[in-house]
Amino acid sequence: MHLDEIDSKVIQYLMAQGRMTWAELAGALDLCAPATADRVRRLEV
Repeated sequence: MHLDEIDSKVIQYLMAQGRMTWAELAGALDLCAPATADRVRRLEV
């Protein structure tokens, strides 16, 4: 699996604050909540 810059940021944020909501994480990444949730789910596989 190839990780892009946003995937790396997702991992960094969740390692630091694993209980962030989709909305909080999306705001930190400058993405919408559904796109953020999709990225996290893809990384979980």
